Amino acid sequence: MNSNELSVSAGYRFKDLKLGFVFSGEKRQTVSDLNITAGFSLKDNQTVLRKIEENQNQVSAGMLNIAINVSADYQISKMVGLRYYYNQIINRPHIALQNNNMNIETGISVRLLLAQ
Repeated sequence: MNSNELSVSAGYRFKDLKLGFVFSGEKRQTVSDLNITAGFSLKDNQTVLRKIEENQNQVSAGMLNIAINVSADYQISKMVGLRYYYNQIINRPHIALQNNNMNIETGISVRLLLAQ
């Protein structure tokens, strides 16, 4: 069995970003930090069967996994925060019996702080 993995992530904060929102017909402007993070991961797993007498190597299992993650957080008020996220996972098998597949998850989440 052989396994290799590479993972890189980074983030950046935009200080005091002004965004305007419309709530109940009223225009409101908020000032908060925008936090952006991004990550990339590459993982390769292989299982190799070796026939030493015949000098033959055969991959019997394994998969190349690629993951991409991006998110942005913005605090609208002390009690409400918004988050946008994007996650993508790509799987590429090393043997022909398995299929390639890809999963994408994206969306916006609202966080409410009910207690202080």
